[in-house]
Amino acid sequence: MSKRETPAISSPEKKPASGEAGPGSAGLVQARRDAIRKLLEKYDGLMAEADRHANEPLGLEILDRAEAVLGKADQVKAATTLKQVEALMKEKVLDFSVVAKEQAVALTSRRGLEIDFKPPETELSAEQLSIFLEIFGPKNLEPVILPTAEQFNDQYVAALYSKAETADDKAHGLINHTNIDAQDIASIKATLTSLQEKTPGKNTVLLQETVTKPNYTNGSQLYTIGDKDADPLLPLIKQVFATDEVPNPNRFGHSWDDLTQRLIPKIKEKLLARFKDQGLPAPTFDLILAPAVSFNLQTVLAHPENSKTNTWEWSADVRLDSRGKDSGYRLSVGHAGSGGAGNVGSVRRGRSDDGRGFRLAVVLGK
Repeated sequence: MSKRETPAISSPEKKPASGEAGPGSAGLVQARRDAIRKLLEKYDGLMAEADRHANEPLGLEILDRAEAVLGKADQVKAATTLKQVEALMKEKVLDFSVVAKEQAVALTSRRGLEIDFKPPETELSAEQLSIFLEIFGPKNLEPVILPTAEQFNDQYVAALYSKAETADDKAHGLINHTNIDAQDIASIKATLTSLQEKTPGKNTVLLQETVTKPNYTNGSQLYTIGDKDADPLLPLIKQVFATDEVPNPNRFGHSWDDLTQRLIPKIKEKLLARFKDQGLPAPTFDLILAPAVSFNLQTVLAHPENSKTNTWEWSADVRLDSRGKDSGYRLSVGHAGSGGAGNVGSVRRGRSDDGRGFRLAVVLGK
């Protein structure tokens, strides 16, 4: 994929409105120059990324983004006031429409599944995002867009929950074979339906932890960021769960009820307090255990390492009985020996054992 020639950026003649800096004012000229330089640097980066994906559908998506950057540069060149330049350069910290397209392309190219994700128009300022990263760690959140309950159909299950490892699984070092049953599927659909109520008609957007799930070592095993960076939630876990008998608790050894009734409310309370301390409006959000479907999606597309370890994770999902009622069990996922990315089991909600951990997800509203 060769680099496209950068088209000339021309400026139409415009007269400044009353009280505005004219097109030739020194401050405006400098602002336009700085903005265009940043945009062209971004364009070059996107073109380099497009080259890396030259033989994939994602490459064309990246080229479209590069063209949009050049279009914005043209708009900046035509701006007649500093406010116009500032408005043009104000970007969403996370553009979920772009995330949706990239995730859809990845599912098509890797799993042969076509889904039209429609995320809500959720925006986070850089300052708001920084509060989440302060608590969860700067490298520990990434966006995941969930299918709707309707999109989680037989075709989706066949594509993402393999009966045996596919060529794509093997190429990406992914363990992914499933024991999912009809009751698990009904339970996952119920979770998706509940989450969708926050953004009717749209797909649910999560900021999900990326922590690496460890192999079992007598309950002392620790999640990490990447290969070695410490788990950023350990201080809060210790604050909530430390006892004389267990002075240094980690992500393992907690029941579903302990996590949802004690730890998660404490973390959400701390997040809201930090927004208030910083004088920032808190975005509409909730905090949950990562649902089974998002563990699978994140693991398949981005984190195959989490399919290779012999520990489980709690999920947000209530396992329904044959009447559609709460069975008292919760879905549990991720054990390499039981299917890795495709593993779906169930455990009584009050059980705590030292081989079952968790990851959290921020649910973003409108």
